Amino acid sequence: MSKFAKAAVPRQPIGPVTGVGTPTVTHQGGPGYVLSNKSELYKLAVSNLVGEDTFYEAAAERDSRFVKLVHEVTKADPTWVRGFIPWLRDDANMRSAPVVMAMEYIAAGGPNGHAVVPSAMRRADEPAEALGYWLTKYGKKMPAALKRGLARSVVDLYNQSTPVRYDSSRAAVRPGDVIELVHPRPKSAVQGELFKHLIDRRHNRAHLTSDSRLVDLAEFYGWEEMPKEERAHWMAHARAGNTLLPRLANWEHLGSWLPNGWNAAAWESVIPQMGYMALLRNLRNFDAAGISGEARLRVAARLQDPLEVMKSRQFPMRFLSAWKAVQSMRWGPALEDAVTLSCSNIPEFKGQTLVMLDVSGSMADRMSAKSDLQRYEAAAVFAGAISNRNPNRTVVVPYDTRCYYPQQGSPSAGRRHVHAPVRSILRFVETIRRMSHGGTNTWGCMADAYSRFDQISRVIIITDEQVGFAGGHTAHLKCPLYVWNLGGYKPSSIEPAPGKYVFGGLTDASFRVIPQLEAGRDGVWPWEVAK
Repeated sequence: MSKFAKAAVPRQPIGPVTGVGTPTVTHQGGPGYVLSNKSELYKLAVSNLVGEDTFYEAAAERDSRFVKLVHEVTKADPTWVRGFIPWLRDDANMRSAPVVMAMEYIAAGGPNGHAVVPSAMRRADEPAEALGYWLTKYGKKMPAALKRGLARSVVDLYNQSTPVRYDSSRAAVRPGDVIELVHPRPKSAVQGELFKHLIDRRHNRAHLTSDSRLVDLAEFYGWEEMPKEERAHWMAHARAGNTLLPRLANWEHLGSWLPNGWNAAAWESVIPQMGYMALLRNLRNFDAAGISGEARLRVAARLQDPLEVMKSRQFPMRFLSAWKAVQSMRWGPALEDAVTLSCSNIPEFKGQTLVMLDVSGSMADRMSAKSDLQRYEAAAVFAGAISNRNPNRTVVVPYDTRCYYPQQGSPSAGRRHVHAPVRSILRFVETIRRMSHGGTNTWGCMADAYSRFDQISRVIIITDEQVGFAGGHTAHLKCPLYVWNLGGYKPSSIEPAPGKYVFGGLTDASFRVIPQLEAGRDGVWPWEVAK
């Protein structure tokens, strides 16, 4: 008998994701429940890659639902939306969704919109993306709050790297367009000259003069115009750690600039200046070029550096994607450490945790149009990270129409206390990939797994919630139930109630809510925990 059956069950706090009590069906025809507008918006936003189809929902339908929810929630509780947007950008690491939310918050007439717009943006290309979205949907008439918010974002984000990295002649809306439309007030004479230069670039006017204050930018333009015969001499004198690159140049510029293309010497000269994501994207190229062992060690050290991982803001699945691309043991330990570090928000849980991992057919949907990863692989990363963070206190049970119990120590009869720690997250994903991916029997599988293991303190289900079987009865549970949704679809597979919670997203950020709820706090949204 479990410990929860031996004592009175404590009062379960009410979670933030709530239903409105209206039964519905999932896309597969299984039982579902309508969520409140806030809950549906949260679940959609944390998994919404704007403008992309999903397994059950077309991009236009999904985006329209997103916009409608933003308007409804903004009118009902604008303070809630103002707290959600910066968390969505900073902690959940979403880019397009918070920008769209900020624009629709303005369109819905939300107060203090001039402060909401900058809270959605962290990169210098985002003001132009936001303006492009607004012009496409609402035309040239811009509320004062939007102009003020974009102007503030421009002042905060535009610097001499902006024309180099984010001003493409192929873009429909460019930084110069933003400046001309919102009239930002520069914070310095240098930024004032930069604004003028961005406008000049937009209209194909002359480059910088010899007395320009934009020293770094002038150096970059001079480097770009270096004759090809001099470039070979430059390359011969380049050394690792002393690339002789101008300050604003990066590895992508070097690739098109080199007279004879990439080789080991070129890569080794630029590796010290490459960003974290660039290193991840080019591991296979490093191997193909045959960079030195010393250079490989430097790359691996950066990949494993906790501060670098934190600053990189990569989704945990990005490390899995890199591993699939290289499949090289020389990078395996570094990527394993990196994916574990990227899941640092997952807390240590008290007691035993049962993790149900949905590997059904709909979870084989790709994470995004540009990704080669399936949702079940992302789910496996999170399940593996929970087990890795809580070794010997977690059992992970993959399921579709049936459960796939851990082979070692699998209970054959009766209730037993069994641990199946995941030591290597990347290898665990490889194991999950070989499973059948059939239907979605969430509740039947959960009931079977719960009956087999003793002393379970909580059940976490990682799924897209698209159940295809009857069920949903969880009265037999004597512990909290957390459904972690990776799909963002409209119906919920359970009716949220005290002790039953629905969360989601593409990062580990929301897992921090679980200890707060188990400590008795009601209505804890992830950004409230962050505060």
